[in-house]
Amino acid sequence: MLTSSSQLGLRSYALTDEQWEISAELRDVLEIFQGITDCFSQAEIPLIHNTLPELFTFRTALYDIRDDRLLLNLRPITRVAAEASLATLVRYLNEMLESDVYVVAIAMCPDRKLEWFSSFSEDFINLQNLRKRVVDAFERMYPAASSLPPDEQSTSSSQGPPELPNPTSNAVGVDRRHVLAARRHATSRSLGLAASATQSAPTRDTIEAYLDSPTMPSSLIQHAGGVLGYWSAELTNRPRVAQMALDYLTAPASSVDAERAFSCGRLMIGHLQHRMSPQTFQAQMIIGSWFGTSLLPDVESVASIIQTHM
Repeated sequence: MLTSSSQLGLRSYALTDEQWEISAELRDVLEIFQGITDCFSQAEIPLIHNTLPELFTFRTALYDIRDDRLLLNLRPITRVAAEASLATLVRYLNEMLESDVYVVAIAMCPDRKLEWFSSFSEDFINLQNLRKRVVDAFERMYPAASSLPPDEQSTSSSQGPPELPNPTSNAVGVDRRHVLAARRHATSRSLGLAASATQSAPTRDTIEAYLDSPTMPSSLIQHAGGVLGYWSAELTNRPRVAQMALDYLTAPASSVDAERAFSCGRLMIGHLQHRMSPQTFQAQMIIGSWFGTSLLPDVESVASIIQTHM
């Protein structure tokens, strides 16, 4: 080691025995970051309904370190560091739960629903408020056929629902961005047609009926091909609820591909970034990741944004 050489004059920088022990302890503790990092850095884009469960599992691991629940005799400095990490994580969780997207995504998992939140006793989790937000989102974005204007009802009766890609046909190679884009283009008009075709059981295709029904065993959901396979099969039985589930559950956990961030990061060190500010270059990377989704479906949408800010 460099610090052990008397000729280099670096012995004063060598770690003491206690510092080596702290480093070894820190190495073991940091392993809890490996699982969540691998989850959100995988080549296949992780989906948004996996975000909160992974973060809450990570939070539990931080609690184990802070309180030394595993009786590992952790040093106070390590436990204090875990508390600092918890404070940051809880702040992000608070902000995430303010977004309806994360709440709806969890609620539309048949093996979780809103009951998943009941296992947490935090003050920022109010089940009645969460339910109201899910119901409001459903009624606003997926109205029943009877609530559509008469001209849209008559038009929708002559058109079939749009063909949507089957997210379970190739679970490994499916491009989640394209699935998301296709799901987002399903309009209330097509949903109204599907709803009118199932009026023999009108109350089943409501968000209230879905939320009031018991949660399903995770094994049955996996047997159906996961949550995407389950809801794809439910499109004919309860089209509005199933469409809402597919729209939210196919959303990616991150708006920027992990591989793009890692493989293109070097470009910011002068490789292709010629006479361009870091902010402009980052904006280009983001637009490249969003293009082809419902956020930026075509060139015209990009041009309209540029024209607005010119």
